[in-house]
Amino acid sequence: MNKKLYDLHIVIKSVCGKCDMNHHAGEEFYIRDMKTPAGICMGAFGSILPVASMMMFGGGYPWRDDQSRVTVACQDGANPVLFEITRIEKI
Repeated sequence: MNKKLYDLHIVIKSVCGKCDMNHHAGEEFYIRDMKTPAGICMGAFGSILPVASMMMFGGGYPWRDDQSRVTVACQDGANPVLFEITRIEKI
């Protein structure tokens, strides 16, 4: 069992359409010590949370070459915002 807890770096890679929360490409967030990042939209965080939880505890998708990086889209399919989540060593 992996007892190591990782922090996560989240970057908005793209916004297609209009994000009602005014998120923009290049915006960054961190999840440190399992705390929700300030300023992120609740809808987007709802999409990110399951993947973030897995990545914080060292999990990954076995079909991916890079287990430390995943792209997640927000729930608004008409105006998707793409978030890249990267596992980082705790600082």
